Amino acid sequence: MPCGIPAERGVTCAGPWGGPRGIDMRQMDCFLFVGAVCLAAAAWSGECPRFLAPAQAGTPENAALIEASGLAASRDCPGVLWTHNDSGDGPKVYALTPQGRHLGVYTLSGVTAVDWEDMAAGPGPDISRDYLYIGDTGNNGLYRGTVKLHRVPEPVVDAGQAPVAETLEGVESFTLAYPLAPLVVYDCETLMVDPATGDVYLVSKDSSALDLGWSTVFRAAAPLVSGATMVLEEVASFYTGPGLMNQVTGGDIAPDGASLLIRTYQSVLWWPVSAGNVAAAFSQPPCLPPPPNEVQGETIAFAADGEGYYTLSEAFVLGVPQPVYFSRLVVEEPEGRPGCLNSYGGVFEAGGEFCLRLPDGIGGDAPYQWYHNGLPLVSDGRISGARSRSLSVLLLNADDSGEYTCAYETGGGKAAAVFGPVRVVVGAELPAHSGAGLALAAGLLVLSGAVALRRSSRGRICGRSMRGE
Repeated sequence: MPCGIPAERGVTCAGPWGGPRGIDMRQMDCFLFVGAVCLAAAAWSGECPRFLAPAQAGTPENAALIEASGLAASRDCPGVLWTHNDSGDGPKVYALTPQGRHLGVYTLSGVTAVDWEDMAAGPGPDISRDYLYIGDTGNNGLYRGTVKLHRVPEPVVDAGQAPVAETLEGVESFTLAYPLAPLVVYDCETLMVDPATGDVYLVSKDSSALDLGWSTVFRAAAPLVSGATMVLEEVASFYTGPGLMNQVTGGDIAPDGASLLIRTYQSVLWWPVSAGNVAAAFSQPPCLPPPPNEVQGETIAFAADGEGYYTLSEAFVLGVPQPVYFSRLVVEEPEGRPGCLNSYGGVFEAGGEFCLRLPDGIGGDAPYQWYHNGLPLVSDGRISGARSRSLSVLLLNADDSGEYTCAYETGGGKAAAVFGPVRVVVGAELPAHSGAGLALAAGLLVLSGAVALRRSSRGRICGRSMRGE
């Protein structure tokens, strides 16, 4: 294939390796474009992840969100999103649920808001909690020689709380300068924070007033220093194409640091991050997840579990904020061990194995998720197929006893099939298996909303975590 891009990926050449946006490199030979050769397009040989088409999660209740410009999903407070307005508002961040429920307005003490453009959640001085980072980095007129970054400990927010108005203390502010400022400055609307190192990344909308279609990536390495001007380091650049709709407006690094997202007004771009090297990620061709249909999309944020992304449009139409969109990552795993017959439940001997499988004709589409006694399972050396239609569990022990549930998507919402109970016994004679004894315990539980199952703890509570303890 030209440029080494497999045809099934359908990737357009959109980086320093190739040509302008919208030219399908599957249909063209490698060519030169502004001095860059399309020969790095095969740099990453992995498969692109599959995201579902973005769907509306809800519409913000708070009418004060007239120009949402940044977005972050809390990793400490389940079910909480953070956002802020563009220029014209005060130094405020807003908490809401993905469904749009208004949770509070939080004012940062001692700072101003010139042109806030993006925000992120990430680590800070106290390793037991997360911080909110806000980038006052807008520079539409290219008149600012330096820009500001603010960091504040993330407050405790409950997704079920009534709206509050609070002031956040302990705000730190950092002054950032571009390498050739004031001679060369940039307009950056993208702020990302490395979840492992705390390094801060800014991405320019375009590298020059000529709108050549290139964006530049800058880094402020942790630890950040307040009270002095930090000179940003230019670490990468990538090509999205000329024109307003191709300008970069937001981005985020996944909570596990293994991938990143960049968005333009019309597209979403996904890159894998290898060995924590964010800068090197941009030397590879991006994957192109489905973008939301938004009026003026300027925000994007990974979900707290990394299994999807949220967006929120900046535009405010007919007095109503625009919807929150969510695109789910489809995580597909191999089926449970081949040849292992479906048991549906029953009594098993310790040290043995059992298999559970959705019967043919039952079950919808991926993503699937198996649960044991209400807690989600993860595939490892002993468990396989935790996110497929069939589940295998080896080397059984007494803790494997209980109820197993497979949750899945259907055309009408979410559903679940309940199996069991499973009983693991030690040194006992196993009863003969019978069809009646191995029936589905509760059949299918078709639910109109989310599957009513308990989620596993990440070892964190809102505002605090167990990291470093």
